[in-house]
Amino acid sequence: MSSLPDTRERNISQLPAIEQLINMGYKFLSRKENVKARGGNLNSVILEEILEEQLKKINSYEYKGKAYKFSDKSIKDAVRELKEYPINDGFMKSNECIYDLITLGKSFNEDPEGEGISKSFSLKYIDFNNIYKNIFHVTEEFAVKGKDGETTDNRRPDIVLFVNGIPLVVMECKSSDVSIDEAIKDLTDKQKDNEIPQLFIYSQILIAINSRRAEYATTRTIRKFYGIWREEEFEENEVKESIHKKLDKEIGGKLIVSGDEKYEPVKNRLITEQDKLIYSILRKDRLLELIKYFLVYDDGIKKIARYQQYFGIKETLSRVKNFNEQGNRKGGVIWHTQGSGKSLTMVMLSKSLALDNAIEDPRVFIVTDRVDLDKQIHETFSHCGIEAKRAMSGRKLSNLIDESKNKIITTGIKKFEIIADKTPKFADGNKNIFVLVDESHRSQYGLTNSKMKKVIPNACYIGFTGTPLKKDEKDTAKKFGGFIHEYKIKQAVKDKAVLPLIYEGRHVKQEVNVDELESTFEKSLLGCTEKVKRELTLKYSQLKKIKSTETRMLLIVYDIYQNYTKKLKGTKFKAMFATSSKPDAIKYKELFNELEGIKTEVVISPPGKNDEGEDIPLEKEKELEKIEAFWEKMMNKYKTEKNYNDSIRGSFKAGTGCDILIVVDKLLTGFDAPIASVLYIDKPLKEHNLLQAIARVNRLEDDKEYGYIIDYYGLIKDLDKALKGQDALSDFDPNDIEDVLRSTSDQINELKSARSEIKKMFIYVNINDNEACEQSLEDLERREKFYSLVSKFSKTFAFCLSTDDFYNKFDYEIISEYKDELKFYQKLKDSVKKRYSDNIDISGYDTEVKKLLDTYVTSSEIVQVVKPVNVFEEEFIKEVDELETYNSKADTIASRLIKSVEEIIKEDVFYEDFAERVRNKIDEWKKRRKKEGEHFNSKDYYEDMESELNIAKNRHENKQDNIPKGLKDYPELLPFYDLLKKNINDDEIVIEMSKEIDSIILNHNIVGWKQKQEAQNNMINDIEDYLFDLKGNNKIDVSVDTIDIIIEKIIDLAKNRERYDN
Repeated sequence: MSSLPDTRERNISQLPAIEQLINMGYKFLSRKENVKARGGNLNSVILEEILEEQLKKINSYEYKGKAYKFSDKSIKDAVRELKEYPINDGFMKSNECIYDLITLGKSFNEDPEGEGISKSFSLKYIDFNNIYKNIFHVTEEFAVKGKDGETTDNRRPDIVLFVNGIPLVVMECKSSDVSIDEAIKDLTDKQKDNEIPQLFIYSQILIAINSRRAEYATTRTIRKFYGIWREEEFEENEVKESIHKKLDKEIGGKLIVSGDEKYEPVKNRLITEQDKLIYSILRKDRLLELIKYFLVYDDGIKKIARYQQYFGIKETLSRVKNFNEQGNRKGGVIWHTQGSGKSLTMVMLSKSLALDNAIEDPRVFIVTDRVDLDKQIHETFSHCGIEAKRAMSGRKLSNLIDESKNKIITTGIKKFEIIADKTPKFADGNKNIFVLVDESHRSQYGLTNSKMKKVIPNACYIGFTGTPLKKDEKDTAKKFGGFIHEYKIKQAVKDKAVLPLIYEGRHVKQEVNVDELESTFEKSLLGCTEKVKRELTLKYSQLKKIKSTETRMLLIVYDIYQNYTKKLKGTKFKAMFATSSKPDAIKYKELFNELEGIKTEVVISPPGKNDEGEDIPLEKEKELEKIEAFWEKMMNKYKTEKNYNDSIRGSFKAGTGCDILIVVDKLLTGFDAPIASVLYIDKPLKEHNLLQAIARVNRLEDDKEYGYIIDYYGLIKDLDKALKGQDALSDFDPNDIEDVLRSTSDQINELKSARSEIKKMFIYVNINDNEACEQSLEDLERREKFYSLVSKFSKTFAFCLSTDDFYNKFDYEIISEYKDELKFYQKLKDSVKKRYSDNIDISGYDTEVKKLLDTYVTSSEIVQVVKPVNVFEEEFIKEVDELETYNSKADTIASRLIKSVEEIIKEDVFYEDFAERVRNKIDEWKKRRKKEGEHFNSKDYYEDMESELNIAKNRHENKQDNIPKGLKDYPELLPFYDLLKKNINDDEIVIEMSKEIDSIILNHNIVGWKQKQEAQNNMINDIEDYLFDLKGNNKIDVSVDTIDIIIEKIIDLAKNRERYDN
């Protein structure tokens, strides 16, 4: 037995997962059993018999003091309701309909006393209150027929979990050397409309795992929103028990791998990330809790709680069930950093409070201190299907409070002031009122809090904040219960819930002369391609023609222009620009308009109004005529203020609007636009306002590595000092703002580190010898490390080139060295990927590297990656001929030959032995090359691989010549002949067998047989009978095990042959 660890996907991930689930109380169904439980119908995904039995078991109703069971008709109707979802409304509507059924149940008419009088009673599909009355199943390789027959084969998710026969969890497993992204891609693909959506209509939780990483999501979640789970109080002993407990022999026997591969669990193995996630999310009580309370539909998108939301809500529910000395429920503060889903946490908490049986008739108020935030939160509740009333005036709030039927109310803090001042005797003394105060640092602890207390004296107050509390705020917060739960910036970045933010100070003083403008221009050209230089020179010449006394603003506009051009232009990403005042915002737009090439828009409040919509004296508006002229122009175009705001905001978020969105205060809080990648700042900001503003660019988006802050105002003189409690962030505890901003110096250090690590890989290799470099990367693990380092080098170099700091710290000659090294490593990476036939993403480089190449490297300097061609295509020989050495030619043929052959083995079993022989040859040649060194005869290696290539090509191109005489009229039977010939020498018998097997398959070739297990079983039985008859008559001499293997391969071949399509 080999001493090496097993790395096969099923043995290292799938079977350990099933074992653990069995130990957690799930009943195991084998593949045959799960098909049988569906009556052999692979179109069906519900285990109907189990569902019916459970519905009878967990349901009863009470009438006139007596308990009754539901009738068989109601049980059948309940099953039909679950199966006949409204397909015409689209996938997500159907999924939501199923969710409502399994969480809320359905009412059915019953005649308990048989008097012909029907009464309606509620039936549940899952008993959420008595968890162990439900039955939980786990199965593997759950075959489901492809939708509308568009898929060739059945789709088989690795693991599916059922509750009462309903498939609620789908899992994909990978070996530890395969990226978790592949498992997520499998889940994503299988949900498509032409795949097996009928399974995912019912799914609530999706899980992608390997032993090193495990992530979860819900139905149709896109890649970037899959998340990890961290248990805040890790129960190590319970997890160990779930993975170390030995299965009984009967269940263990079902898990044995087919053929001669055996599964042997690793005794006393260490806990993996896979084990942790399975125990945390899939233990029975947690699974049902997550499904009932922690899933919401937000404007057509289904969302599941991240771990910090779950634990924050759980801690809150626990807290509010305790009472203080005054007899009121205890509250406190939830600090979840910006971008981590605070609004959704408020929705889920409201839902949990409303459904909590321990709280009688609860009411929830969501209070903000900004009109736009009130609107946003109200919309979030609406999108999540939760009815919330919005109080837009004091009178409306008073009426809503007075009507106890209004369970959830959103409003602004100032409405409480109106009520408290105008109707001082008005108050609601209900102790089951919960007031959730958003951004509570601004309102909860001051005068306005006393106003709320006056109106709702006995309420439980729960504050939410996305930024840390200042030192003095923490002391006040303790009086209101202190922190309930914290999710700090550093942890959110680590979890990849938000992106890191990189800060660069480019302070431009108030007085700027022409020389400084010229210097900025000269610096902007460094390292650029001629094309970019021409564009920037043209824009600078246009800039100099602009008649303006604001030289400082001209410099900032040009700097933003050149930065945006180098970094974002031509990508999907956008920028925001925060300015000091309405006149400044308008002036900046005018300057950008003069410059042309970048589209800008301004979002400000009307003349005489602040961003809260409150009146301000017109005499306090600076440059009022300018503001009024701008506003008139906007109203002529958009007609109303609402249309103006919604149109510009909406198109910006969608990526169809402006390149740079210019604002003053509007949209610096609560505006969520993931495509915003850079925030330019030219205004005073500090403390909470600064932290909220910079968070506009920390949202997740594909190809987005970080958010970038460029500060022209000089908010932070020294970032290191600022993070230690000085400057614009001085009032915060340094531990609370750790990792809130990273400096450009950090990125430069990362670049140096990546460069150093790559150089170390070639320390014993002649870097000038391309062949030696490529051979040194023969080992797959070493290649993957190299690819990763080149990617890191490229991305950090791309970023550094867009910063002033980089040019201040490095001479241009050194930067040119970096650029030359990047070109070399990119070319080496591309040639190595071709040589060893590694997977190549033909979509090319990611956004950041593409932009770097466009701006700083000419197209002729980089060889663009192309998709590798198949060895059977004419272009392949041309590709090999272009290679310079026998070694590179031989390696390329060897790797590509194996890859090409593996793609057609299912259609032609001849290539099975061929591939094995070639693999062995390749191993021998590589051992010789390593042993013989410079004396190795690479020409012989190349000629041998060329010979094998010709054999494969000859077989591929001249199939007719390989057909034995007895099959000349039946060339399509050659794969059967080759398969049988491996074990049976008599040519005449093999030809006869091939024809008979073909006949049996055709006899069972009903419509959709490839998706119907029952049809396949009938086919297998007849082939088995035929082969055993031959064996019994001594016409063939093969073992029973060999017959089983032959039949399995015959079925696989048949599934992949067009001859048997129907």
